[in-house]
Amino acid sequence: MPPIRALRALDIVKTAEASRPTVPAVASPLADRKLNRPIIQAIFGGRSRVFTRGDAVKLPPVMKGRSIIISKLAGAPLVALEGDKPLADDAQPEWLYRTEGQVSPWHRMAWTLDDLIFSGWSLWLLDRDEPTDEQPLGAIRHAVRCPIELWSFDEDGVLQVQLTVDEDPHPIDESMVCLIPGPAEGLLEYAERTLSGAADLEESWRKRANNPIPLVEIHATDPTDELTDDEQADTILAYQESMAGDHAIIYTPARATLIAHGSDAPNPAIEARNFSKVDVANFLGLPAASLDGSLSTASLTYSTQEGARDELADAVIGYWGQPIQQRLSQDDMVPKGQRVRYDFADLFTTTPAPTGQTTKD
Repeated sequence: MPPIRALRALDIVKTAEASRPTVPAVASPLADRKLNRPIIQAIFGGRSRVFTRGDAVKLPPVMKGRSIIISKLAGAPLVALEGDKPLADDAQPEWLYRTEGQVSPWHRMAWTLDDLIFSGWSLWLLDRDEPTDEQPLGAIRHAVRCPIELWSFDEDGVLQVQLTVDEDPHPIDESMVCLIPGPAEGLLEYAERTLSGAADLEESWRKRANNPIPLVEIHATDPTDELTDDEQADTILAYQESMAGDHAIIYTPARATLIAHGSDAPNPAIEARNFSKVDVANFLGLPAASLDGSLSTASLTYSTQEGARDELADAVIGYWGQPIQQRLSQDDMVPKGQRVRYDFADLFTTTPAPTGQTTKD
């Protein structure tokens, strides 16, 4: 298929976004790393769970980890450098600091990071000027993120993009796209067991909150006058309905008594939820304390707040920021000799500007 140069990338994304609610899901990167691919985990002899990104973001540790990563990177301006010095303001590529339409540069980067967190890949569509000697593919005028459900790799590894709702995915010229690989395959690929366990833990904790006493026996006190089967069923049902209501008050017949078995202490659940936070933090490359998790009671105490802040910033920038910086520095994105970096001046200054870092528009 010839390159699709007649369509501007900006128009492509506007069309895709407008039809997004009705676009059928398509496979995503490398076939077996699809974002919406159900993660089927056999549990207890054949019972299975379907786990998707939508399920993952409902878990508090995952949502907080996502929020931390995005808050550190999405608002940091992108700047082009030559050597060790930034280019002059009037020489900075416009696509680094502005977008057309209603999707801001912040949201472009936020959803790019979301793609990398959960699937390990993100795709930008590019609109270019005519080729020149300095930039054989043409200088980039606009760069917009392509919704991840609208593109995929086929079985031969060829990039396929679905541009409108009425057509099938098809190849697109490589000069019109920027495929950004993340630091790993994505949470839905390598953390499926942890995420599934965390979801089970959330459900178990919710049920325990509704019924804090784990097991109650309705015990007949007079062996010569036991409850009939119907009376037993009615008493059990009355107890269950009472515990499910707002006021756990029941009437017990004189010939029966309630015996609570087990402990109502929630400590095991608290400990399990804590280690769930630690596991998610490890998968995201974040300090456990940043998700309010700890390996021990002593580790909840920081040496200094500044040290904890530096550790978090180093983790986010090094693990999540570097793949994006390095990809945008390739020769198909900026001329040879130039590179793209985040500007973290406002993040590390002791007195950040109250209105945020100044950027061009």
